[in-house]
Amino acid sequence: MKTPPSTTVTLIPLDGFCYPDLSTGNCSDPHSRCVDGGEEIFICSCISGFHDMNGTCVVVQVPVNPPKFSLDTVHATSSIQGRILYPQVITSTAVTILVDGKPTPIIHIYGTYFSVNHLSPGICYTIQLALVVNSVSRRSEVQTRCTYPDAPNNVKILQQTTAKIALNITKGLGHFDHFIVYVNGKQQGTTHNSTGSFIYYVINSLDAGMSYTVYVVAVANGLRSAVSNSLQTQTNPFPPSKIVMIKHDHNSIDVNIFKGSGHADYYNVYVNDRKVKQLVVSTSTINTVLCHIDGLSPHTLYSIYVIAVSNGYNSTRSQELHIQTDVAASNSQLSAGVIAGITVACFVGTCLLLVISWFVIRPKLLQRRSDQQILLGRYE
Repeated sequence: MKTPPSTTVTLIPLDGFCYPDLSTGNCSDPHSRCVDGGEEIFICSCISGFHDMNGTCVVVQVPVNPPKFSLDTVHATSSIQGRILYPQVITSTAVTILVDGKPTPIIHIYGTYFSVNHLSPGICYTIQLALVVNSVSRRSEVQTRCTYPDAPNNVKILQQTTAKIALNITKGLGHFDHFIVYVNGKQQGTTHNSTGSFIYYVINSLDAGMSYTVYVVAVANGLRSAVSNSLQTQTNPFPPSKIVMIKHDHNSIDVNIFKGSGHADYYNVYVNDRKVKQLVVSTSTINTVLCHIDGLSPHTLYSIYVIAVSNGYNSTRSQELHIQTDVAASNSQLSAGVIAGITVACFVGTCLLLVISWFVIRPKLLQRRSDQQILLGRYE
């Protein structure tokens, strides 16, 4: 005959190894059960509503008041931080933090402080605390907090003219309502968000030939991001408004250069597409710059134009001025001054000859005529 099974029940203490088959073992505490502790290992553990206290399952006291918390004002784009005010003594398993009404695993609790991480920038979230004890939940009031928007990832110059600068703004992560463009530290304009990864924006009404500092700030839910990368840029200068010839001779030309609008550091003067002069442009109220060009060939046609330079950037060409130098004086030819001198000398000599004739030659002529009359009288 087989030996009948033993009726002795082995009692297993809390956290001790047990078997789900009650015929081979049982947990010692009446408020405990043999449960799966993970990896198919069964242990004795207190049932819901009880907790282990020195090896005995005791009833968990249900809190009377709901939990309370406060949220910190932190310039963060992907996290929301706060502090649990009640209960002051907690464990990470006693308090659950709800984000938009759902428990979140991306949470870190240290003491009474907590941080909800891995959130999207520029988004508003609702935060609520749930204190669950003995299957009873006490929930806090709901608070709303928004993450800060991400700063623009990159801002670069597409093109600049004499009065405009075109920007390409690469958006960051998350949500944006609009972007604010700053020029030299002052708000210049606003552009609304659009689909795609880039924003195209043109800064207008700038002065020609001037240097500018440009950066962009993103805005979402009334919160401003950090500033983007800062650009040092400038507008192109205007060329001179006109060039006027003052005088010229056989080997030089003098011109007056009339300033254009905006700022220019200096003018480069070109003769037949070759730079011959660099003239500094003063900031005075005088509207012209005098330029003397020498070393030219006689009786030659020259083309003159000017390019303005500001902050290392060139303007377009000014209007071209076409001037032909004079014919040079030859050694075999008399200059105008010499000819004038000879003319005067001839005139003076003629007058002198007439005077000599009057005072010297005329008396002799008269005497000769008288002698002729005497001789004629004798013959008569």
